[in-house]
Amino acid sequence: MRYVLASVAVLTALTTGSILWSTTECPTARLRFGTHPNIMCLELAFTTERAASTVVMWSAGDGAIARTAHDDTIGDYAFLAFYGSALAFTGWKASRKLAPGSAFYRSALVKAPIFAALCDALENQGIFRILAMGATVTSPVAFMTGVFASLKFALIAVWIGSALVLASRRPS
Repeated sequence: MRYVLASVAVLTALTTGSILWSTTECPTARLRFGTHPNIMCLELAFTTERAASTVVMWSAGDGAIARTAHDDTIGDYAFLAFYGSALAFTGWKASRKLAPGSAFYRSALVKAPIFAALCDALENQGIFRILAMGATVTSPVAFMTGVFASLKFALIAVWIGSALVLASRRPS
């Protein structure tokens, strides 16, 4: 079980790191697969200017990129349900078998992905509002969307750290 937990933690860390790295080109980030926008540009915009310039760029022409961003965000609900439940279940199974005296880490393995998925859902609501506002994005919406996205990634980092700590301990 410890190798499964460590493998899932490393895979989650690599995926999260590559996603966060993709925001370095925002708001003019390249499109994925020719049509799909880098939705991270809206998730971590934080400012009205970055969010508005991204939405304006995506809405140019026929607005296909903005519509695709909207559709991708709808699809994200299935993904957040999957990763939230899969990481929580993996953490729950592992916490029952590993390091019985580590209450914080055992709890974090179950609760962190659930709260991360909740933050992801709230972030998605912010993205919908940003897309609907277009160039008139308000600062609180852009900022709170970034806060929820940051909390999501922080909670995933807590899960990764807890998984690695428990996976590295000897069973008692």
